[in-house]
Amino acid sequence: MAMPPIQRINQDSATKVKLESAKNLVTLKVQAGDDHDVIYRVKRDFPLYHMKLVYCDRLGLEYGVVRFVYGKAEVPGAKTPDDLMMKNGCTIDTWVDKFGG
Repeated sequence: MAMPPIQRINQDSATKVKLESAKNLVTLKVQAGDDHDVIYRVKRDFPLYHMKLVYCDRLGLEYGVVRFVYGKAEVPGAKTPDDLMMKNGCTIDTWVDKFGG
């Protein structure tokens, strides 16, 4: 049984693979009013719920008190960047609901 020949990947096809994978990613900026801007690079079909959890965990906030807004509407966690037609460099604003007096 002969072994299959080793397939060499030339520079052009390696660049093509990188470009194809870059097309599947989107860079999002999550910003708060108090200089807690965080940049995320996620897949276009990635549910934003996970990004929201990581952001809250990173800043030590409870998930339920942080509001994520893109455009003029709150970002649903089950939606993806493709669902919301986000492009590279889009900004998601955050607000923390404060309770008490």
